Order: sequence, then C-alpha cells, then structure tokens
Amino acid sequence: MTYSLLQVAEAFIRTGELADALDMLNQQLNADPGDDTARRLRAAVLLRLPLDGDDHLLAALDDLDALAQPDADDYVQRSIICQRRNDWPGALRAMQQARVLKPGDERVAARLLELLLRSGQHDEARALLDTLPRTWRWLERAGDLAAEDGDPAGAAQAFTAALDHLRGQMDTDGNRIGANLKLGLLAKRAAANLAAGLLDAAEADYALLESLLPGDAAFTFGRGLVLARRGDSAGGAARCHAALAHANEALRVELWAALAAPEYADLRRLLNP
Repeated sequence: MTYSLLQVAEAFIRTGELADALDMLNQQLNADPGDDTARRLRAAVLLRLPLDGDDHLLAALDDLDALAQPDADDYVQRSIICQRRNDWPGALRAMQQARVLKPGDERVAARLLELLLRSGQHDEARALLDTLPRTWRWLERAGDLAAEDGDPAGAAQAFTAALDHLRGQMDTDGNRIGANLKLGLLAKRAAANLAAGLLDAAEADYALLESLLPGDAAFTFGRGLVLARRGDSAGGAARCHAALAHANEALRVELWAALAAPEYADLRRLLNP
C-alpha cells in the first residue's frame, strides 16, 4: 500500500517525530502549494517545534496567511502563535475574529475573555460575559471581574447566582468535585460580602465554611475580621491569632496582607504589639 506524503506526515506527528513530519509537509506543499490541509498541519507542527528564536513561529504565521479561507480554528492558532511571540494585541485581534466566526463556541469565548482581561479591557470583558450562558462558570468569572473592579456587592451577587446554578447542575454535598467547587464559590462570596461591609452575610458564609472545613485557618481568620469590623477587636484578635498560628508560611503572608486595610488598624496593634 502506498501512503501519501500527508499520511506519512500525520504518522510522524502521532509518534512525535516532528522534524520528519515537517519534511514530509514541506515536500507536499512544494508539490501542491494550494493544499490548505497540509498548510494548516505544517503551521501546527511549526508551533510545536522546540526551537530557539521565533523563525518557526513566523513561518507558521506565513502558512496561516496563505490559507484561502481561514476558519475560527485558524484564528485560534494565530492567537496562540502571537501570544508565544508576546504580540498580545495580535493575539486579541485573532480571537475576536475567531469569535465572529464561531460565536457559540465557549472555548473561543473563554480565551477571548482572558485576553481582554490581560489587556485591561474590562468593559469589553463585561460585555462579552453578558452574551454568554448563565452557567456557574461564567457567573463566577463575572464575580471575579466585579471584585477586581472594586464592586464587592456585585461580586457577591454573581457568586450567589453561580452557587445556585452549581447546585442545580451537580451534587455539591456528596460529590467531591461539586463540594470543592461549592467551597471555592462560598469562600469568594464570603470575602466579597466582607469587603462590601455586608457583615451578617459574611459571618454566615464564614460560619458555613468553618463547618464544612473545620480548622481551616483562612476561614477562622475571616470570622476574626468580621468580629473586628463589628467593633469586637479583642474577639477578632483571638480568632486571627489562632488562625495565624496554624497557617503555613505562604498563607500567613497572605493573611497579614489582608490586615493592611485601614479598618483593621486596632486589630493589627493587638496582633503585633
């Protein structure tokens, strides 16, 4: 049986022999420059080659430029190449084009969202989130964005909606994955409620978190912060001291950083006289 150059190239790719695959694809495209299947495959191989410099990435871009009719996947590939070359505006433009061609693909939306956030285009990121399905994953991202933009009350609302959708989608008590996802969302909502000054809601969240994960230093510390915000600096200091004593070094640094806010000045003095 005789195999085509493209079939041989695909076999080399499956076995990880990328240099040999590239040689076969070069031969195929020399014989048939209009073979877009081979051109797409060569761009993918060039992207995977572990070479110094970026000549192979530029060559991959040349292949994508030569395609007769680029599709959404081609623009995703272009975006990845641009990112590898630290061309972040180019990476973003490519994903915006991919989104136009494949508006219902959530993988495309997720990558576009991350690039918008990295470029600081938060208004555009919010507009994108508004077009996406109200699933717990997208609602969580909306909460993250609201928290980052200094809207903790809006973040808490988004995390609450995410929790409601998560509970409707999976078992968040008996299923380990569901339980861990719930813990993460509850922790984010507790922090958002605390930042928003919604102390009853924050205390309820931290109490629930402590019941779900007894002895967790971060949640004990959170309840201490709530007490301090309520004016009980001594009670807050006792909880925070216990949390700091049981935290590992990385978490201890993070917890101390939380005390930098002006409202915790009395608490800082009690913990570090």
